[in-house]
Amino acid sequence: MNEYFPTVVQVIPLDNYHVQVFFDDGKIVDYDTTQDLKSSIFEPLRDIENFKNACTVMNGTLAWDISGKMDESNNFYKWSYLC
Repeated sequence: MNEYFPTVVQVIPLDNYHVQVFFDDGKIVDYDTTQDLKSSIFEPLRDIENFKNACTVMNGTLAWDISGKMDESNNFYKWSYLC
């Protein structure tokens, strides 16, 4: 039996380092990234403008394009995933 996993269809980054995450099943989640941003991998995103401008959906997940190119064909190491 196949289990259904909802995918992210839209994200809205907020000024308080939260992201509103919209799923294809209608669920909406307020995701608080403040604890995640303590990790050194997310250091470029600690600047709120970088955080908001790089926030995107990639392959049905919440992601940040830290390369600035917003292109899913980029190497995966240039992306940071959270969900």
